[in-house]
Amino acid sequence: MSRQPSLPQEPAELDIAGVDLTAPGRLNVIKRHGKLVPYDDDKISIAIRKAFLANEGGIAATSSRIHEIVQQITASVSEVFHRRLPSGGAIHIEEIQDQVELALMRSEHHQVARRYVLYREDRAQKRKASTQQETEQEMLLHMLIENDDRIRIEHSHILSIIKRACKGLANVDAEKIATAVWDDLYDNIREDDIGTVIINVARTF
Repeated sequence: MSRQPSLPQEPAELDIAGVDLTAPGRLNVIKRHGKLVPYDDDKISIAIRKAFLANEGGIAATSSRIHEIVQQITASVSEVFHRRLPSGGAIHIEEIQDQVELALMRSEHHQVARRYVLYREDRAQKRKASTQQETEQEMLLHMLIENDDRIRIEHSHILSIIKRACKGLANVDAEKIATAVWDDLYDNIREDDIGTVIINVARTF
């Protein structure tokens, strides 16, 4: 429970479709992929309620006590941002989640806060795995051989070729060359052209 607060990265470009940036006092939320959406107390309440449900079971869904606690914590979180940005502005989603976690701790709901932290970490791992899978799919490369048959190109294979070529040479970074070669390859490249790419990249080093 002593982890450092997240440091959200500023997105390169915001998707502000459908968001009124001129409304006085309006708070907006920057989602992880740069999309800008209106700030919504209900979404914060739902997230907190899920943490209580995970900690206390289904009874929390109908408990008036839990309902009141959720509303109080939601209000305290929103008050932080309205006080910080009285004229309105944009808040990163990670900042909101950090404040929810802090509010749970301050109200001494430590077990619920732990559930909330575990949920965040689980979601982060799933996003990371999904992003990695998408990146790997985007980087699938093939080379064309005789009769235009396609063979998958592996980065490890390119690195192995370059390491063998660099054997015995001083002050040569085979991995750096392999990375540069990989960046210059393209899907369905001809087998002979791979050698040309490797030579041309090696010359730049």
